[in-house]
Amino acid sequence: MQNKWKHAGIIFGIFLAIFIVIFIFYRSIDFIRGPMLELNEPKNGSVYNSPVIDIRGAVKNVTDVSLNGRQILINKNGFFNEKYILSEGLNKISITINDRFDRGVEKVFDIILK
Repeated sequence: MQNKWKHAGIIFGIFLAIFIVIFIFYRSIDFIRGPMLELNEPKNGSVYNSPVIDIRGAVKNVTDVSLNGRQILINKNGFFNEKYILSEGLNKISITINDRFDRGVEKVFDIILK
């Protein structure tokens, strides 16, 4: 009878250890993935005739987002939409994101205003 309880305790301990490992992995997935940036509009190399454009995209696992060094706001779902005024000719636009672990991602793209 005592052998039965010993085996039950071992099995319980194994299940508990598996649960803890899965829980730790689930809680650390944001750290593993890092900050993510998806730029929807404009595309790199786009040519515009109007000086005012919309810069749209989505972010995940971030604490701050900046457009050419100026902080921009994101909604609760991680989407942003910013108006931007282009200069004539080639415009380099930089979007930088940082997560709570101070890891950053920067995307630089070129837009041309005719």
